[in-house]
Amino acid sequence: MGLKKVVALSLLFISIAVARAQDSSHIPSYKFKPGKEVIAVYVGSSWCGPCQNPKFKKALGQLRERVSKEVQASGANFWTLGISVDNNIKAGYEFLKSAGPFDEISIGRSWANTAAVRFVMIDNFGGPVVPQVILIERHVEKEGAGIKITNEKVLLRLIGTGDILKWVSENKLLKETKTYKGIIIEQSSQE
Repeated sequence: MGLKKVVALSLLFISIAVARAQDSSHIPSYKFKPGKEVIAVYVGSSWCGPCQNPKFKKALGQLRERVSKEVQASGANFWTLGISVDNNIKAGYEFLKSAGPFDEISIGRSWANTAAVRFVMIDNFGGPVVPQVILIERHVEKEGAGIKITNEKVLLRLIGTGDILKWVSENKLLKETKTYKGIIIEQSSQE
């Protein structure tokens, strides 16, 4: 692909992302902000039937808005990453566009997708399941000409439509959710 096509495609993606951002109160940020940040990682695909459900998409938007407000109220930075494990780039892009907005997207290569490997396949808890939402907290600082990321941990991992819809319907805040390595732990009745 020639340089002109790459530049044209990049401008197209940026303009679409900006247009999608206007449809939501979460507006993607393109500036580096040092300090604590929380990333909402959404993993899905165009071939995931439940991911297409309007009720699910509404819940996903509610989750994004609730977490964004809570994180920003705590003084931390918040951003979103959409991962499509589609092999077809166009189908994956259209899928994420309908589920967005996102600050960053990663599409292609099925479960070998670099972002999917990084955020889903790297531990034994996630596995190749769509949809998934993973909330990650980390500390980011400038270091010389680059950045340094420290203290990264999974705050919450919602696996499957049921987990996502349940967490949204319970209207809990992130800080009220008891987890072990990001997996929700149900409190016993003795507590």
